[in-house]
Amino acid sequence: MMLSKNKMRRWCVSKFLVMPALALSLVLFFSATAFAEELWTQNGPVNSNVNAVPLSPHFDNDSTIFAGTPFGVYRSVNKGKDWTLINNGLTSTNVRSITMSTGFQTDKTVFAGTNGGVFKSTNSGDLWAPVNTGLSNTDVRSLAISKDFVNDRTLFAGTAGGVFRTTDAGATWAPVNSNLTNTDVRALAISPNFANDNTLFAGTNAGGVFKSIDRGSTWSQINTGIDNFFITDIAISPEFSVNAMIFVSTNGGGVYKSINAGGSWSQANNGLTSTKILAITLTTNFPNKGFTVVAGTDGDGVFKSSDDGASWKKINKGLMHLLVLSLENLPCYCLDRTLFAGTEGGGVYNCVVADEIAPTTTLGTNPVSADGENGWFKTAPSITLTADEPGTTYYSWNSATGPWTTYSGSFTAIEGENTLYYYSVDTSGNVESVKSQAFKVDSGLPTNPSLSSPSHTVSAISTDTTVDIAISGAADAVSGLAGFSVEWSKSSTTVPDQTVDLLGTTTSTTSLALSDGSWYFHLRTKDMAGHWTSTVTIGPFIIDTKPPTTTISSNPASPDGANGWFKTVPSITLTRNEAGTTYYQWGSTTGSWTTYSGSFTAPEGQHTLYYYSV
Repeated sequence: MMLSKNKMRRWCVSKFLVMPALALSLVLFFSATAFAEELWTQNGPVNSNVNAVPLSPHFDNDSTIFAGTPFGVYRSVNKGKDWTLINNGLTSTNVRSITMSTGFQTDKTVFAGTNGGVFKSTNSGDLWAPVNTGLSNTDVRSLAISKDFVNDRTLFAGTAGGVFRTTDAGATWAPVNSNLTNTDVRALAISPNFANDNTLFAGTNAGGVFKSIDRGSTWSQINTGIDNFFITDIAISPEFSVNAMIFVSTNGGGVYKSINAGGSWSQANNGLTSTKILAITLTTNFPNKGFTVVAGTDGDGVFKSSDDGASWKKINKGLMHLLVLSLENLPCYCLDRTLFAGTEGGGVYNCVVADEIAPTTTLGTNPVSADGENGWFKTAPSITLTADEPGTTYYSWNSATGPWTTYSGSFTAIEGENTLYYYSVDTSGNVESVKSQAFKVDSGLPTNPSLSSPSHTVSAISTDTTVDIAISGAADAVSGLAGFSVEWSKSSTTVPDQTVDLLGTTTSTTSLALSDGSWYFHLRTKDMAGHWTSTVTIGPFIIDTKPPTTTISSNPASPDGANGWFKTVPSITLTRNEAGTTYYQWGSTTGSWTTYSGSFTAPEGQHTLYYYSV
């Protein structure tokens, strides 16, 4: 008996993928509810071989499933609860593969591959018509439809005579077998990024795996690492463009895995008790949780792997028909964990797959990174914890053992140097390992020091050109002091720049030699987080190192008599060039000095006036 299948995959990341191969079908989809143990229940067309169970790409809206059997096509519009045989126009009823247009919700287009060629319906299967022009081999085992079918109208058929391609939605076909050295094609798989990478894989009976990177026009054999060439199925990662991951199942060699787009393969059979794998599917778990791989065997039931094929676990409770020949995904595996299996002679089974993978929690902050210096947040960050699946998230400050707070929304990091511990538990009870993140938060300004001068008095004149400044009382209780920026100026409003001139441990500093004038000392304090204070100022310090100059004048300004004599007694004025005190006396420099307080008159006779200022 020749068995084959079709796979239409619709991922939670909105990637559409068709992976047909030999056999009956197993369909996967997840519900938001998690379960601890898998238990199979029989449903769908019973006592029949179900060769394909593709789902509508819009299953979330139309709940439509098709089943391909040796007796024709069945359809369910209520998620598999009830089935109707729809064979009108289907002249060959041994249906091995079914696939739908990516625009099925609108165009209602569905294709069926049979041992009598390809049939097409444009009304959801109510009426079928053969579309075999150019299809020189009508022994169709698999169909694979382009993700961009609504635009490129491209469909592939795997037959006993190789691969055929249509680019007009089935109106005409042409063989595409260049370098396909084995034309007994049992499985086809299209890259989820087919519109850009043009990549297609074919699994053959006894010829291994072939790859095309030009939409099937030419092929190359890619069997490095494979020692069993009877390929039954191919499953491509939905993130193929990122991780280049592919699985193939074989009849007798188990499962092979490639992480370089088929460049090389390695066996992945740990835990499999049967190496006759007739079907394999790969689907995402919750985002960032990797992949779940499910395999159907020839008589040993269903196995699943939650670690990308590194190990396998049998899940057969309630599954009375253990010959499982094909697999299929319902949208969306990452949210709905119900698994459907098509078996030989037992129709369709379903169960809910247990989630055995712990959640992953991602920590985010706003600001997204430390906005201060030395790893410090100057702005207390808002922390968000995001688990990659439903469940409960917990956090604790400075203890990996609790007490734990249930996360209910973003919260603010506490002041100081602290460590946040956090983890999540999903609805299946899987517990994530505790994670940690250190935070350094200093949202406050440091305290400026008090300033004084042990060498000078504020507002007093001094001839000492170097001023000593005492610094005391600066503090920052959180991140600590980084230092001070200082500046001497003759302005009382100068603001120092943001360059540290003195360490935070500094207790005194001395100016360079200052020129004459009034000087101010300005200081700003910086902490290790990068906060700067406002400016603190001390002064003025008056430096005066040059003697004053005194100018004498008289009224009249010069003698008004003959021979240098004043006939008019002159009024004498003494003027200093700076603040201070002026002294004078007549006829001597050693006598008693009179403090100048204003203009005075010269005495009669010939006299000499002596004067100076301080």
